[in-house]
Amino acid sequence: MSDYNSYDGRIAEILVETFLKKHGYLVQSYGVEHQVGLGMDLINSTQVKNDNIKNIVTKYMSMPDFVVMKLCNNKNLEQIFFIDVKYRTFNSNNDFKEAISRNGDLYNHARKYKELWDGKTFIFLIAKIGNNVCSYYDSVNRITDHQFIRQLDTNNNSWLDIELLYEYNEKVTSLFKD
Repeated sequence: MSDYNSYDGRIAEILVETFLKKHGYLVQSYGVEHQVGLGMDLINSTQVKNDNIKNIVTKYMSMPDFVVMKLCNNKNLEQIFFIDVKYRTFNSNNDFKEAISRNGDLYNHARKYKELWDGKTFIFLIAKIGNNVCSYYDSVNRITDHQFIRQLDTNNNSWLDIELLYEYNEKVTSLFKD
């Protein structure tokens, strides 16, 4: 059963990558699973005693899923940031709130990215809460400062194209809703 959870996470990554590309962003796979693939078993089974090496391995093993870039009309780099994609299922809103509260799963991921990647990272979350599927997008700084993550909508994200958002939501719902 747990093997299928990784498929859901990979599907979520593909959806988010496609969504960002449709909004004109350049999206490059960056996460460690994209860089070393099967070598992760070797890295995970290796013991490191040197603190300097341990710090490098820790940062390497926590690479966000994507580097995202936006170019201006004149092809100059306008924006660059990291995005980590998460897919989670929750039985209730309380379980969801617990995950983003201090010491919750999503909060801890946000804190790790803030520390290791200078807070230039966003979390894009597809969450199934009960029978509802919603997407959330926020900076790790905001998540750790407020223990809150904003829903992906045009009120919070002026860069969103409403038609592309509608298309994305339809696809997410069709794939993840029972």
